[in-house]
Amino acid sequence: MPALPRPTAPQSCRSVHARGWTEHRCEGVLASSPVALFITFEGLDGSGKSTHLERASKWLASRQVEHLVTREPGGTEIGTAIRNVFLDRRHGAMDPRVELLLVFAARRQNLCERIEPALALGRHVLCDRWTDSTYAYQGHGRGVALGDIDEVDRLATGRRRPDRTLFFDLPPAEAAANVTQLKQLLSRKENARAEVGKMPIAAAGRSD
Repeated sequence: MPALPRPTAPQSCRSVHARGWTEHRCEGVLASSPVALFITFEGLDGSGKSTHLERASKWLASRQVEHLVTREPGGTEIGTAIRNVFLDRRHGAMDPRVELLLVFAARRQNLCERIEPALALGRHVLCDRWTDSTYAYQGHGRGVALGDIDEVDRLATGRRRPDRTLFFDLPPAEAAANVTQLKQLLSRKENARAEVGKMPIAAAGRSD
């Protein structure tokens, strides 16, 4: 399949409340696009975002549509190494701003190394989490000022926004029921606070 062109100007971030999202909507969002799209999948752990991302990838592959699948934090060797530091509880309590900087360091590497090159080649990009999650978890969950997140986002990504955001809006208790380690998830204060934050960019349709 020939590569798809990129838009001449960035599109605003358009969100979709994707509960019950189906392959039919995948067709509407992806297959009909004349340009390569950067699409993010957002939601609480257990909301189904990763499952639907995988289904979307299989749907595209079955139609021989070139695309890239990636995730945040991670997606590259450097990003994965950063992710491992981020998740390794042996390091003890991590300062929220250190956590923020690690997330954006991994994001910057992913953007430069994989995401933008794929889009330039005309490939759709499906990404598990993006900056919406940072506002929810590091902002509302860990108490980092949203203005500080804005500033680091500007420095790290130029406030890069996806072309589409699919936000899987499941109540925390229902999302937790989908996770194997239920008790661990329910004990995380940031998960409940993230629900209050409601993914500020995606839910409000924010664009820069």
